[in-house]
Amino acid sequence: TGKKCEEFTQELDIKLSGVFCYDEDVLRKTEKNVYKMTLLDAVTGYAFKEGVRENKQSKMIESFIVEGLKGKKVDAIVTDLDAKYSDIMKNNFQDALHQLCVGHFNNIIDGDLRKAAGLKYGKKKDLPDEFKKIKGKSYYVFSSKNRLIAEHRLYRVFQEEYGKNPEIDAILLRIKENFYNLTHFMGDRRIPKTN
Repeated sequence: TGKKCEEFTQELDIKLSGVFCYDEDVLRKTEKNVYKMTLLDAVTGYAFKEGVRENKQSKMIESFIVEGLKGKKVDAIVTDLDAKYSDIMKNNFQDALHQLCVGHFNNIIDGDLRKAAGLKYGKKKDLPDEFKKIKGKSYYVFSSKNRLIAEHRLYRVFQEEYGKNPEIDAILLRIKENFYNLTHFMGDRRIPKTN
């Protein structure tokens, strides 16, 4: 499918936007999993590079992304929150914005809240109301129209919640730590909030 994807995209002679999404999927084999890697133009929606690799270690991901974006103008790249991506972006695309996927981040926050509430990571039981409130406030921050509003909302959450529960404090600090790379989409409408 990767070869067909590249051939089809070349035939269309698409002008790439400079805003790209990277993601991978596990393809299950009988003995060992392999990984489908995809680079997608966020504005046109075309997957212009796709391939299957034996692993998703940093060097393999880096070579796929660098090869796929070689010679292209790169304004922004959207990835999930895997720690590997940060170094890859810093080492190869210093001038590009690195938007972290808000959907993946919300899932992580949801899991952390479930763990803090003593529910482990299972989704069978509802979050207690106090944790639902924190979850809602987190979502509210990232539904802001611009970064300034988001900063004010986050500041308000810290004022209201920080210092009450160490596990909630850790979640709030995680939001604060990743805030900048979770909000690039607010300043450039071409950048999606999710990959």
